[in-house]
Amino acid sequence: MQLHERIGRRLRLRDLNIFLVVAKERSMSKAADLLAVSQPAVSKAISEMELNLGVPLLDRGPRGVEPTLFGRAVLKRSLAIFDELRQTVTDIDSLLDPTVGLARIGTAGTLATGLCRLSLSGSRGSIPASHFMSSKERSARCNANSANATSNF
Repeated sequence: MQLHERIGRRLRLRDLNIFLVVAKERSMSKAADLLAVSQPAVSKAISEMELNLGVPLLDRGPRGVEPTLFGRAVLKRSLAIFDELRQTVTDIDSLLDPTVGLARIGTAGTLATGLCRLSLSGSRGSIPASHFMSSKERSARCNANSANATSNF
């Protein structure tokens, strides 16, 4: 059986979530407390992930755990997976009630405070539950993960 087939059948979201918490807390016992599960259950989930992937995900030491090179790769992709799942729920909510939603508009700073505000203020009446958001970027390139100033209309 190929690695990608094995992973697809055995890697569970629950295990990825456990791994995310362990990596964030740098401790299996702290992660267990936060997740309200036993420490052996956390250890077993991590060990099964390592077995299924065929690589070590964490370096274990007396001061806790640290993601390995492989662990950092899994961590990066796990964050993306959970972001996509959250967005899926948002998409479903929007489909269930098309009068509710979030619009994100990227513009130059002067447009965001002037023209866009004026244009969007008229939309409030037709879509009362709407929420508009603008982000002032520090560079010409829009970055979805940037921590920039936000204005709500």
